Amino acid sequence: MPTAAALIAGYADYLRLTVPSQVIRRRGQIRRVLADLGDSPVSLEAVRRGLAQIRQVSADHTYCQYVVSARLFLAWAHRAGGLPADWSEDLHAPRLRRPAPRYLGDEQIEQCLSLARRHGVYSEVLVALKSGLRVGELRQLRWEHLLFGQRIIIVQPLKAALNPRVVPMHSMIYAELWPRRQSFGPLWPTRSIRVWQSKLDPLRRAMPAFTLGARFTGAGRGWHLFRHTFAVRLCRAGTPLTEIQQYLGHADIQTTMIYAAYTVRQYNPNIEFA
Repeated sequence: MPTAAALIAGYADYLRLTVPSQVIRRRGQIRRVLADLGDSPVSLEAVRRGLAQIRQVSADHTYCQYVVSARLFLAWAHRAGGLPADWSEDLHAPRLRRPAPRYLGDEQIEQCLSLARRHGVYSEVLVALKSGLRVGELRQLRWEHLLFGQRIIIVQPLKAALNPRVVPMHSMIYAELWPRRQSFGPLWPTRSIRVWQSKLDPLRRAMPAFTLGARFTGAGRGWHLFRHTFAVRLCRAGTPLTEIQQYLGHADIQTTMIYAAYTVRQYNPNIEFA
């Protein structure tokens, strides 16, 4: 039976090739689940024991994230390390009621952009707010992905199996980036996730609404709030759901429906969806 340390190392290499933006988070989660194994062989009982310890000190939505990560890890370990195929199917998480998407209102957007300009992160926040990019997509954005003549942004997928998608370039993004455009190379000075996480610290301290929105953002540490804002505003503007799905890069339109249902319920709280 493969050892925990060997499997974690192999899993990290696999993630670097498939979903590099998730390496730090998923590897850290699996290390925590298998913390008491060290170089011992992995067992389903050990995985369950690690998840049980996490559940004792975590909220349900955090615990569910660990269960999903553990199932993905065990499914990979079955293919690469010879673990039994049914282990990942034996892990279950409680069904959660999905929280309503947090987003910024018009006044909060203005306050957010003003604070971002004051603290030197205006361009990053503006692109996130007006394009709906995930933080991983935002970090890997390059000048050659910005087609100023056609006013579009080519978004490179975080997963190798997906195709790039096209997002319209908002006029404010054009006005901000066109004067300092370059023909190639990285758009931002650094792609480090730790640096990007710290970029929003001044906004968290100054905006209570921003701090509340950051509760459900996972590794994005608040950047996902801008994505929610982008999606909700598109729904309010009457943009077709298929277009919103394309802009956001959702594989399943049911994910996009979350924003549509929430927007409709704001006007009619008694409406029910199947």
